[in-house]
Amino acid sequence: MKEQVIHQLIEDHPEVPFFMKPSWLEVVCPGEWDIITQVKDGILQAFIPFRLRKKWGFRIVTTPYLTPHSGPWIAERMDPKQKSEAYKAIAKKISEYAYLNLKLEAAEDYFFAWSSPQVKMSLIPTFILKTNSISEYEKGISKRKLQKIRELRNKLKLSPFDSNDLIKVLKSSYAHQSSKLPFAEKLIHEVVDFILLYNHGEVLGIKDNDGNPISGILYVEDNWCYYSLLRGQNYEYTNLPGLLFLQDTINQIAVNSNKKMDFCGSQNKGIAKWNSQFGPTANYYLSIRRVYSKLFSELSKTLWTRFNTN
Repeated sequence: MKEQVIHQLIEDHPEVPFFMKPSWLEVVCPGEWDIITQVKDGILQAFIPFRLRKKWGFRIVTTPYLTPHSGPWIAERMDPKQKSEAYKAIAKKISEYAYLNLKLEAAEDYFFAWSSPQVKMSLIPTFILKTNSISEYEKGISKRKLQKIRELRNKLKLSPFDSNDLIKVLKSSYAHQSSKLPFAEKLIHEVVDFILLYNHGEVLGIKDNDGNPISGILYVEDNWCYYSLLRGQNYEYTNLPGLLFLQDTINQIAVNSNKKMDFCGSQNKGIAKWNSQFGPTANYYLSIRRVYSKLFSELSKTLWTRFNTN
């Protein structure tokens, strides 16, 4: 099966998560991504997407930018033996890369596939909110916090907010947290434009009376979940807790849509903070890293070969 055909199958499949589709990968890491697939009898059984870079002759695999989770995708209606074979095939192929550092959804049924002396696994906590009603949602919030949220609901309202407004508040948050990394303005513009173009999400925000952006948030939606992908507060104007109001707004949308709320924006260091103030439960992602000893061994062999050649 041709690569282009496989990519289109993945893109058009209704059950493939938003963050695993080729169109998303091309936006967040253009020209630096790949997908490992398992095909049998002309049928796509499984795949795993990732960011792929080549440096100093090594192939480096990492989680794509602004992508809160990834992992192997397995086709439905496969029996346990087929699933096991598909997971193992995917794990074997990707473990052959020189450097591996992925954050995956911690599905228990593929833990064993990565059981290898070449990789190490660790669990990373995140927060997931899933309730059946607004009243149940509010029960998970502390009384003091809920009182504050209700005050904000009566005091604040959403303002027209675009990608430029979001960039302003993200820059302020970035500077406030004293990040040493460069601010990826071009990347964020492209991500926001892509999400708005394909109606996968929206930018929400509030402004002061002079029209200055105070707080902004970018959320993304797929078939199962809402994700607070990027959040920012403009610290130059006010300490008004606008982000609390905006996150509460999206939480209510998720609850009324009978979907989960994933506080994945916390994964983006220097832009968004960990958010656990809405009483969500802790879930985990699986971090898979390649053992460095083999990488150093390969590097030593490369240097030794070049030394002898010269």
